[in-house]
Amino acid sequence: MKKRILSFLLVALLLLSVPAVAIAAEEDSVIAIDGAVTIRAVTNAEAGTPALLFILPAIMEDDVDVTVSKVEALDDAADLTSLDAEHIAVATVLDGGVVEYSCQMSDSLSTGLCYVVISYLGSEKGIYSIGTFEHVGRNDINALLAALNGDEEWSDVIDKDINGEFDTDGVTRLTPKEILRKSTADTEYYESLTDKSAFLQVYRQKKGSEDFTTETMVLAFNETAAWIKLRNEANTLDVLKSYNGEGTGKYWNLSIGDTSDFAALGDEQTSVLSAVKTGDYTEKEELEAEFRNLVLMG
Repeated sequence: MKKRILSFLLVALLLLSVPAVAIAAEEDSVIAIDGAVTIRAVTNAEAGTPALLFILPAIMEDDVDVTVSKVEALDDAADLTSLDAEHIAVATVLDGGVVEYSCQMSDSLSTGLCYVVISYLGSEKGIYSIGTFEHVGRNDINALLAALNGDEEWSDVIDKDINGEFDTDGVTRLTPKEILRKSTADTEYYESLTDKSAFLQVYRQKKGSEDFTTETMVLAFNETAAWIKLRNEANTLDVLKSYNGEGTGKYWNLSIGDTSDFAALGDEQTSVLSAVKTGDYTEKEELEAEFRNLVLMG
């Protein structure tokens, strides 16, 4: 069905030789958050010109992305027939040659890198490759969640994910397919750990008795990384500053600014930070209370 739609939308283009044209990259943008994709491009077309938008998957052959070379070589609409599109849409060029479009990627699509290509008709014809984004397929996320919520060893589950082994559709499109990383989890820190047992212990505490959802999985992973960094990183103050505040990725609220009581301690800051490092905290309220006590005692 998808190919029939592609063929239908390309009928007009197939009759035309369409030269590749570069556009100002700084004006183009492709934003993808949780499957919602927003596309903006500046073309040379006149307002009212119909434009076709294609979202193409990155196809890997022997660890080589063959899609990127095909996209770069596009100089005729017929070339698009060799690329199997994930999403096809029609848009209208706005004033100033602007093309804007938003869509929601299908949950059933597999995880991977996607290219956005825009082609428009009219007196100023062109094909533009305007950007890329990484899509995390719901099936792949569900496979990871099922493993984390099941009986398998967590270290094996996370390592498998980082190594791209949760590929439920059997099509290698992006390696490694790091679902946690694409979901903003701090997997780079996890990969750098030589002893992951403490990390996984805190991670289990953060999970609690409820099954992970995507949101709680990522939040627990990031917060666990923060606690382990606080316990092990050499510069305690840098870690405290990195996570100080409220909101996603902010796990404590400490008075450590230039005008704070902590800043007024001067040389005594070292003893406070040393005491903070020895605490085996897993909840921000514990850290906040102990930090205040240490500052008052400092």
